[in-house]
Amino acid sequence: SIQIHLVNGFSLSSSLVLTPEMSLFVGGGVPSVTLIVPTGRTLTNNGYLEVREGNTLQVDAGATFANNGRAAIYGTMVNKGTVSGSGELTYGNETVDTLALLKAAIAAKRSNIYLSASISLTEDLTIPKGTTVYIADDGSTSSLTIPSGKTLTVAGGLVQEGGTLSVEGTLLNNGDVTVSGGTFSAAGSVTNNAGILVMGTASAAFTGSYTAGAGSFFHYNNVDGASLSGIDNDLVYYWVEIKDASKLSTALNGGSAAYHSAQIDLVVNAS
Repeated sequence: SIQIHLVNGFSLSSSLVLTPEMSLFVGGGVPSVTLIVPTGRTLTNNGYLEVREGNTLQVDAGATFANNGRAAIYGTMVNKGTVSGSGELTYGNETVDTLALLKAAIAAKRSNIYLSASISLTEDLTIPKGTTVYIADDGSTSSLTIPSGKTLTVAGGLVQEGGTLSVEGTLLNNGDVTVSGGTFSAAGSVTNNAGILVMGTASAAFTGSYTAGAGSFFHYNNVDGASLSGIDNDLVYYWVEIKDASKLSTALNGGSAAYHSAQIDLVVNAS
């Protein structure tokens, strides 16, 4: 057998075929190595390919990864091209930039899917149990829009760390939705149906409808007593961090409306 350990980033200058007796390890113990299959090139695996944790296999638009052997992606696959073949392919993380690739990654039961561009639904979509979709995890300006008439059902997880999440249609949460950064707007319908909704961004506005199902939980983390707009505070558990002492009185009075339940932590001296 022949083992190849890729310890530096590499972009194929021509198509490459791994024969049945060959094993290619991307990373080789060294983190942050990327193997790029550029436009017009094909990586054909008839042997064994392993992308180790912290490393990346990148398939560019117009490129192909043909897997006829065994491939294990313990790091990340960035797929903008074509993945084909009848071999065994195991991986958990994938970065996508189109709705078609998002749907394909969900159908392939990827554990973690990262959006790297702005995506708008053209049909109803479900994020199943075992799968979490991330918006702007890498600090990008990626976004997800649920247009009017469309429904995004979350049975697994949806995490927004930046960018924009716009609910113009329906967001049905049966799993876990976390908004920790970026801008969240809900002009449509949000139903927290036995799910967990955690928000920690000041840029959150509900101008449509919010429905709390039996067994659901809505936790809002904020600074200095800000309250959510367009939502009944009785439906929300607030966690408030006081950084500005002058805002303590406002926080204790629940901002613009009385809290139903809250935890208030003082992190500055106040009198």
